[in-house]
Amino acid sequence: MDKFISRIFGIIASFEFPKFLQIFINKKYISHFNIDMSEFAGISEFKSLNELFTRRLLKQREFDKSAESFISPSDGVIFENGVSNGDLKALCVKGHFYDLGELLGESLLENEKNKSLTYANIYLSPKDYHHYHAPCDICIESALYIPARLYS
Repeated sequence: MDKFISRIFGIIASFEFPKFLQIFINKKYISHFNIDMSEFAGISEFKSLNELFTRRLLKQREFDKSAESFISPSDGVIFENGVSNGDLKALCVKGHFYDLGELLGESLLENEKNKSLTYANIYLSPKDYHHYHAPCDICIESALYIPARLYS
């Protein structure tokens, strides 16, 4: 049922309503999820709810570059963080527990499988900015879709 609701919401969120109605929808979404829009374009700039949901920053964020700082790749709330010990089960990702080998698959090198790895499980809610960033140049070589229950 969650996937069905998510698909219907996706269709509605992609639809471009007349401007006056879209502004009303955008305002309600922002108000309901208490979204701070100070880093983003004005409400009337988003032609659909999906555009609002995938909004882009107006300017680059500044961040603490000291070695002691944690630089998150995304907005969100850290649900769990720690250090693995080779047989760690990652805390609940989409309602399931995974060992590191299963979750990271081929991206985990053989010599890394028994090493301690630091991890953070970050939950992005509907109010969060939904783009990922890195403090260095990277290239995403692949992505993994994990089918499971959807949470909003």
